[in-house]
Amino acid sequence: MVGSARLPLARLPRFLAWKRAGTARALPGREVHQYQELKNSSCLQPKMPPCAFVPEKYDSYPYEQMLKIRQENVFPSLYTCYKRPLLIHQGYMQWLFDFEGRRYLDLFGGIVTVSVGHCHPKVTAAAQKQLGRLGHTSNIYLHPGIQEYAKKLTSLLPGSLKVAYLTNSGTEANDLAMLIARIFTRNTDVICLRGGYHGGSTYVMGITAIGRYKHSVANGANCHSVSILLCFLGGRRVFGTCWTYS
Repeated sequence: MVGSARLPLARLPRFLAWKRAGTARALPGREVHQYQELKNSSCLQPKMPPCAFVPEKYDSYPYEQMLKIRQENVFPSLYTCYKRPLLIHQGYMQWLFDFEGRRYLDLFGGIVTVSVGHCHPKVTAAAQKQLGRLGHTSNIYLHPGIQEYAKKLTSLLPGSLKVAYLTNSGTEANDLAMLIARIFTRNTDVICLRGGYHGGSTYVMGITAIGRYKHSVANGANCHSVSILLCFLGGRRVFGTCWTYS
């Protein structure tokens, strides 16, 4: 509900698009009032649920110096979001805390935190226990950890799938999957969907069909990208098009 009038949910993307434009003057006159009501409504500014966790005090470089280091000393392919990028200091379960102690509900998710959250007590305890016992050794030796994990993981797989290939990242996993598929089938052609990100290695770059992540160098050969069929958007990626089809 927005005030006393119900705003159709399908119109929300268009209002958000105008909100991102930073002005209500772009709106048709009859909708300016609705926009202002939506802007101040609880659906865009929800109340944060309570949290008893207290983060540690931030004790690193000041924000401006941290931003300067990022721009000058960290490779530029690691881009940031927002005009003023978040400086995250600590995480706990579904929460993130910035350098000033502000709390955020993490709906974006980190690559390895989407299942159990940040610093889950059980995961932290298990990691501390293992680090106190052995940090690393080569796979040419046996170690209980990898065998125990592989057995438990493969027990969850269907049918005759009983072998696990453990990798360090999604890029490495996709790289290996392409190699195995090509060796097994003796075919080299791979079809991918446009707009999909599958990794940044030279090999996997061939199936990553996003301009930002592709470079003018030879990469994965015989990779073919196809369009995504967007029935409700008329084949076009236009923000707020659902207004047209509502």
